[in-house]
Amino acid sequence: VADTDQDGFSEIIVATSFGMVYIIDRNGSYQILSPPPGYDFDRFLGCAVGDIDYDGNPEIVVTCQKKIDVENQEQVAVLMYDRSGALWTVNEIAASGVNEQAASPVIAGTPVLFQADSSAYMEIALRTRGHFGELPHLYVWRYDSLSDNWIDYSTDFPVTLDGGFYSAPAAVDFDEDGFEELIVTAWGTGGVGTALKIIDFESGGTALISMHQLPELDSDGETARAFGTLAAAEENGTYYLAGSAKTDVLCSMYKQVFVYTLQSDPTRLAFTWTTGWMNGEDFYGNMPGPAIGDLDGDSDLEVIYTLNGGQYYKEGIVHGWELHDGSEVFQSSPVPFNPVIPGGGTEVKSQPVVGLSASWHSRGMSVFSGFSSLCCGHDPGSGSSMLEGFPVWTRDIASAAPAICDLDMDGSPEILYIDYSGFATLLDWNGGIYTTDGWLMFLDNPFRNGFYNTTYPPAGLDIGIAGNPYISAPGEFGTSGLCMIAEIEISGVSDFGEEGSAPASLESVSPEEECITRNNRSNIPAAAAPMIPRRTVEIAAFCAQRFIGSVTIEFSEGSHLAVIPLRYMNDENGTITVIADPFNEYCEIDEINNVLAIERITALESVSEVLIPSPAGSMELTVNIPSTLPAGLKIQIYSIDGRLVTNLETDTLDSGLTSIVLDDGNGTQRLPAGMYIVCIEGLGSGDVTRKVILLDH
Repeated sequence: VADTDQDGFSEIIVATSFGMVYIIDRNGSYQILSPPPGYDFDRFLGCAVGDIDYDGNPEIVVTCQKKIDVENQEQVAVLMYDRSGALWTVNEIAASGVNEQAASPVIAGTPVLFQADSSAYMEIALRTRGHFGELPHLYVWRYDSLSDNWIDYSTDFPVTLDGGFYSAPAAVDFDEDGFEELIVTAWGTGGVGTALKIIDFESGGTALISMHQLPELDSDGETARAFGTLAAAEENGTYYLAGSAKTDVLCSMYKQVFVYTLQSDPTRLAFTWTTGWMNGEDFYGNMPGPAIGDLDGDSDLEVIYTLNGGQYYKEGIVHGWELHDGSEVFQSSPVPFNPVIPGGGTEVKSQPVVGLSASWHSRGMSVFSGFSSLCCGHDPGSGSSMLEGFPVWTRDIASAAPAICDLDMDGSPEILYIDYSGFATLLDWNGGIYTTDGWLMFLDNPFRNGFYNTTYPPAGLDIGIAGNPYISAPGEFGTSGLCMIAEIEISGVSDFGEEGSAPASLESVSPEEECITRNNRSNIPAAAAPMIPRRTVEIAAFCAQRFIGSVTIEFSEGSHLAVIPLRYMNDENGTITVIADPFNEYCEIDEINNVLAIERITALESVSEVLIPSPAGSMELTVNIPSTLPAGLKIQIYSIDGRLVTNLETDTLDSGLTSIVLDDGNGTQRLPAGMYIVCIEGLGSGDVTRKVILLDH
C-alpha cells in the first residue's frame, strides 16, 4: 500500500503471477502495468514499493523468472517500474546467475529495498533458491551513476547460502551507524541446523560478512531449519531479531519461534529465548515468520505467530509472547478453516501476521492474519475473541497474508486480502463491525472461473464455444494424452481495424518503449504509440478455478477448431470455463456462455486406432466411406500439445474402405511416434469425425 501518484491518498499495488501489476484506488478504479516480453511470471514473484531514487515518486520493483531458452539456465530478473508524469516505464535492472529461481513471494521472492550507503539511491537485495543442484544466493545491487546501470554492490556479491531456506533477508541498522545491515538464514555447519549470515555495510562501500551458528534451536534430538522471514525491532535501546523454524524433516509438524538480540560488538548475536517445539498439525510444516507489535497496549513489544493447530489442516491459532523474555500473553481461540471450499483450504499452509494496527477501541493492537482461505481479526483487549465481522472466508485459496491500510484516512484501519480467483476485498470498519460496505469489489464478476486478469474488449467482439466439445481420455500415455477439442466461433474481428491492429479506443503504448497502461479514468491515444498487430488469440480452459490448459488459434472471423492440451481434469468440480486472450491480457469475453457443465463434453476413446507404417513406409488412415464423396475429405491432425501438424484435402473418394496417406515417410518433417487427434470433415453427416490415434514407428 503506497501513494504512487503523490495525490495524498494511498493506492493498493498488486503483483499477479501472470506479470500484470495493478494499482487500485479506493473507489475501485485501477491501472494495469504490463511487463515487456521475455519473462515467465508463472514462477512466483514478489513486489516491493519505495522511492529508490529519492525523487518523490515511489518505484515498483518486481521479481520474476526470465524465459527459459536453454534448459538448466534459469535466471531471476528484477524489473523496476518508474513513473514519469502520467506514464510508467519498465526496465530490467538486474538478473541473477543461471540455475536460480525466485522463491515463494511471501517468503523470499520479494525484493528488499534498503539503504546500505550514503548514495542517492536505495539498494536492492534478493534471495534466490538454487536449482538443478546449485546453491541459493543473496544478491545486492546498487545503482552506478557512471554506467547508468545497476551492478553488484561489490565483488563480495552474490553471497552463497547453503541449504534450501526460502526466507527473505531482514534489513535493520542495529549498530546505528546510518547504514542498514542485512540478516539472512543459512544452514549451519558442524552439526548445527541453522545459522545467520550478517552483512554489515560500512562507509566507503565495504561490506563485512560474518556467519553465526544458532545451536540453541537444536533440541530434543531434532535439527532446526529456520524457514520463516525474520522480523526485527528495537525496544528500550535493544535490537531484537525474531524468527521461526521447523524440524529438518520434509513432512515436519513441529516448529518453534525464537528471539535473539542484535549487538554492535563482534559477537553480533546473543540468544534470548525460544518457545521450544510446538505441534502444528499441518503435515508439511508451515513456513511463515513472526510479526512484532504492542499487542496488549502496555508499551512493551510482543512477538505474534500464526499456527495450524487443533485439527489436522482444519484450524488456525494465533500466539503472542513478550519480545524480551518469551512469556506468553495471548492465545486465540481455534479458528475453523473455510467450510465453503472443498477440503477446507487444506492446500495452503497458514501465513504469517504481517500487519498490526492501533486499535480504536482498546489499548492494544488488533491482530489480522490469513489462514489458507480465511482472514481473521482478533482483539487482545477482550481476551481471545475475534473482532466483529470475522472470520471472513475467501472465494478461493488465498496464500497471501492480509495487508493493513487506511485508504479513506478516517483513522480506522482497513484490511485487504486477495485470493487466487483474482478478487481483492477491503474490509472496512463501519459502526463497530468490519464489513465490505462502500468498497467496489475489484474484478467482482460472479461468473469468473480462474485467476487470469480481467480486461474488457471493444463491444462487438465475441469469442464463444460452438456446440459441445470433446475430450480425450488419458489412455496409455497418462495425463499426456488428455486434451479437449472444441469449435471456437469468432465474430467482430473487424472492430480491431485492419491487419488485426487494436481499435483506436484502446489505451496502449509500444511495449518496447513503455509499459502498456490501462486506466478507466484517463485514456492514452493509441495513435501516439500503436500496438503490435495481433493475428492469433489464446484460448485458455479452467476447471472450477484452476487453469488447466491453453492453445493459440488464428484470430479471424468464423469457426476454428481448437485442440487444448489439458494438465488434468477433475470431474468433481462440475464445470469447465473457456476464455479468450486477444490482447495477451487474458480477456474474459462473454464468459457466461462459455461455462460448460462437464456432462456436456463428449468423451472420446483413449486410442481409437493404432497406425503402423505400411511396407512403403507411409502412415495410412483407413476410413469407411458410406457413399461417393465428390468433394473428398478435409483432414486435420493435431499433436497432443495442441499444434496443427497436418492439414490435407483429398480428391473424390468412392464408397467403401479407403486408405488415406497421412505421412508418406519421406519428408523431413515426418510425424514422430505418439498420440494425435484426427478431425475428418466431409463424411456426409455434416459433423466432424474425431479420432484419437497412436502412431507407432
